[in-house]
Amino acid sequence: MIENGAVRVMDNQRWTSKRKASAVLEIIQGKVMLIDFCRANDLKQSDVQGWIGGFISAGTETLKANPKQIHAEHRKEVEELQQVIGEQALKIRVLKKSIEIQTREENSY
Repeated sequence: MIENGAVRVMDNQRWTSKRKASAVLEIIQGKVMLIDFCRANDLKQSDVQGWIGGFISAGTETLKANPKQIHAEHRKEVEELQQVIGEQALKIRVLKKSIEIQTREENSY
């Protein structure tokens, strides 16, 4: 991205997460100024600042907890959601059955 001390314009490829991360790292490391990068690549500063914010936020979240803890939290959340789904499925069956009984009783009159 930097060529002979100047900002090199990125080619017209799509801004993939890998390309964004590379650009963010160069900006954070001070290899290129945000304004120069944006001008050279015809990007809004607010967009690139959003990339930087997301990059830092995701990195911070990764450092907060260890992977085993994150996995355990996700598993617990999945189990809780499965329980809610089971309870709702049971309620639906009960409601269907009550409608069926009520319909039979109305038809028998």
